Amino acid sequence: MGLMVLTAYPLTKKDLKGRNVILTLWVITMYFSGGMIPNYILVCRTLGLKNNLWSLILPGLCGCYNLILMKNYMNGLPGSIEEAALIDGANDVQVLLRIVLPLCMPILATLGLFTIVGYWNSYFNSILYIYKPDKYPLQRVLREFIATDMVDEVNQGITDVSQQVNNFTAKMAIIMIATLPIMCVYPFLQKYFMTGLVLGGVKE
Repeated sequence: MGLMVLTAYPLTKKDLKGRNVILTLWVITMYFSGGMIPNYILVCRTLGLKNNLWSLILPGLCGCYNLILMKNYMNGLPGSIEEAALIDGANDVQVLLRIVLPLCMPILATLGLFTIVGYWNSYFNSILYIYKPDKYPLQRVLREFIATDMVDEVNQGITDVSQQVNNFTAKMAIIMIATLPIMCVYPFLQKYFMTGLVLGGVKE
């Protein structure tokens, strides 16, 4: 989130040189992607992050969609507040930390929830970049457990109905446990969610 704030805030300044070029380059990434193979070569070979947890974090660290929401929200803040702070002697860093960030709590909570859910449910990148079971994220472990167990049942031809019921119950319990943390976080962020999403998604 810190990187996104540091990227979005300068882009709200109309006097920033090359601002339109930077925004255009960011937006292009929403429509065109290098593809799975170039991403794999970049992450695993160029950056050397194979079997490294950073390979799951860096690719989605500052997404264009979230950046646009953050920028639009900051554009909607009254410029007179920043001007007053600058007149009172605050520098740009103090304005960002003491004025802008407290006013951005709704969008920060919204994008924080997006980011948490995205990383929590992500497993495809781990299939590409992670080969050591001790570094699997939760959803990869969950997928491997359920998929492998189902294949084993089919191959072994289990006929004991009670055993099948017990296995199914265990799988559902694990899925429920994996869902609980997000369910616990959402109520605390719900009051910010719609405000941040609506104000960040509208450009006046």
